[in-house]
Amino acid sequence: MARFIKNQLRGAVGPVNFRNVKGRLIVSAKVAPGTKKQTKASVVTADNFGKASATGMQIRASYHQQIVQLPDGEMHRRLNKEFIAIYNSDLHKESGTFHFNADSFSALTNFEFNDKSRLKNRMIVQPDFVLEDGKLSLSFPNDKERKFLKFPANASACELCIAVTYLKMDDRTCLRKPLLAEIIVEKDNNQPMGQYFTFDVPEGCVFLLSIFLKFNNSPIVKNYKNQNAGAICYTIFSPGTYSGEVINRWH
Repeated sequence: MARFIKNQLRGAVGPVNFRNVKGRLIVSAKVAPGTKKQTKASVVTADNFGKASATGMQIRASYHQQIVQLPDGEMHRRLNKEFIAIYNSDLHKESGTFHFNADSFSALTNFEFNDKSRLKNRMIVQPDFVLEDGKLSLSFPNDKERKFLKFPANASACELCIAVTYLKMDDRTCLRKPLLAEIIVEKDNNQPMGQYFTFDVPEGCVFLLSIFLKFNNSPIVKNYKNQNAGAICYTIFSPGTYSGEVINRWH
């Protein structure tokens, strides 16, 4: 339906469309729904968008119990944007296949799950990572002279959760539940204590290690939800085919 806006006709009348472009009236044929032909580039763009959205959903589902504590309504959009960029950059245009390498997903490292309370601003002491023979070691220094975390006012303790998930690239599925390791950090004893953890990095998977901080005030157990933080801290893709044990069900 067409309307007069500022003495110009705009909208559809019968088989034509009227629109204003820089002060000029443009008349074009109206395309019926479902009849517009997509170019090859637009088909690829739409396909990558769908893959990126599905992959982001898998990551969010695997980390559901952790990110449900993080009130960032835009997080899913930001995560999808990262995967769109990854799929676009690693697509071989002639063959239409993806050529991933170890660093293809490195852009996900330091992705914040709560942009309002960032992990990099809450975790003062950063972990060290060493990858060797298919195993990733994570360690915090033993340093009683430094503060470990930046606590919100009135919070007295923090649950630091290390969460590892695998994204299988043959069918783009994630672990239903991540592999977890937890540390309780008390505000009165807020120093890194030399903690050390090791995780397998299987072939055929994107390995994602994230750290989440959940602050509370015991014994009241008030959850400082707006101050909780979480981020992907280490990402690597290991080529090959996943042949390891089914640790738990895949999404």
